[in-house]
Amino acid sequence: MPDVVGLSMAEANAKFAEVGLNFIAKGASASRDDVQVLLQSIPGGTTVEKWSVITVDLGSMDETG
Repeated sequence: MPDVVGLSMAEANAKFAEVGLNFIAKGASASRDDVQVLLQSIPGGTTVEKWSVITVDLGSMDETG
């Protein structure tokens, strides 16, 4: 499981695709330039089966304070 916290949605998508994982994004619109992954449902470094589905929360750093 890659750690995608802090990456853009496009970067997270690429990381997950490299290892055969799927994800569901929720939160802020990925079309905004300042949106990044704030949280992922399974921590980076965890062993998961191929094609597992991970949930990522998107937001901007301004929203987190």
